[in-house]
Amino acid sequence: MARGKEHRMMLDVGNKVVYPNQGPCRIGAVVEKAFGGRPVSFYTFAIMDDSGDVLFVPVDKITTLGIRRLMEKSEIPKLLSRLS
Repeated sequence: MARGKEHRMMLDVGNKVVYPNQGPCRIGAVVEKAFGGRPVSFYTFAIMDDSGDVLFVPVDKITTLGIRRLMEKSEIPKLLSRLS
């Protein structure tokens, strides 16, 4: 990957993702906030626990942060068969 360029993973509101060191989250919205005098797009991630915490994650940093989609339940048997 070229330095300064981020491969953009397409995520939608409602998707479930894994955020390393935070755990599973649900995408609540895409919001724009001023950062350093310019607009920056952020995903809001609701941590899927009892804390009620919400994280703001820059859209252009998703891959760098190691965020990935959670597998669907229907995908698990296929994964397990590949591992055995």
